[in-house]
Amino acid sequence: MFAPRGSVLAVMALFGGATISTAQPRIDTLRSPVVANAQATVGGLIATAPTITITDLHDLVPASVLLEGDFAGYERQGIAEGHGSPAIDMALGLVLGRRVVNGHRRGPELRLGYTFLPLTAIGAEFHRTDRAPYDTLTSTLTGQWYAVDSVRERTVHVAHKASQLAFNASLIFRTHTDTRVTFFGGIGLQAGLAFDGRTEVEERIERYVERSDGGGRLDYVQLTDRTRNEVFTHENGTWYAGYIPVGIDLRLGRKHPFWRMVHLYHELRPAISFWDVPDMRKVSAVGIQALFGLRIDTSPY
Repeated sequence: MFAPRGSVLAVMALFGGATISTAQPRIDTLRSPVVANAQATVGGLIATAPTITITDLHDLVPASVLLEGDFAGYERQGIAEGHGSPAIDMALGLVLGRRVVNGHRRGPELRLGYTFLPLTAIGAEFHRTDRAPYDTLTSTLTGQWYAVDSVRERTVHVAHKASQLAFNASLIFRTHTDTRVTFFGGIGLQAGLAFDGRTEVEERIERYVERSDGGGRLDYVQLTDRTRNEVFTHENGTWYAGYIPVGIDLRLGRKHPFWRMVHLYHELRPAISFWDVPDMRKVSAVGIQALFGLRIDTSPY
């Protein structure tokens, strides 16, 4: 038995159409713009710093009267070492990939923007205590006498401060899922200026009397304390850093078009930075930036 010729042609057309459809898969229409998102963050920077010597400070502010001498016999106070600052960061994200899924670009994101650190400070503090015989007291009850020393404590605190503004570029890789929470990581660079630089030097001298045997301070006589300050300004310097951004992203909505675009995120940036301080050597530091921000994604997935 043979099928009608019209039926055979219909079957051949059906299978032929399926073959053509398999050989040429449907390509999604590209709707997502290259500029996929904009973001703004605030946070802070905490970083270590190398030991700043008295020689470094002489190079930094050679005209300082309070830093004269070699500071022999002074102890360093470690609490003044290191530096930190609030941080403001704004950027645009450009999707580099040409792969399309459901009408949206997929691929690594080039993030371009700037980072502003309004107050970064490094410094050192030196302390010295000198004692000298001052008086002898006799107890009216026992007749026992006590030696009294005058004590002079001198503390010199030095802080170099500046504002920093840098161009920021990073390559970001994100997880793409339909859930609210996603993760990202990458690599980044910062480079810019350190401006409004100034060095503040403060000297504090405290004088008092106390028993030579360590019996404590005595208030029967008041000695004069003293505080002096110096401020020096500097030319602009440069600073740059390399960092590894890692973070978590929370999309506020899954159904409403507007809330699907709105994201809150937290980002950590372990970094190594270099600060070319004018009139002093280059300062390197290892630290971390912690940022909290808002991101508007124009191509929600």
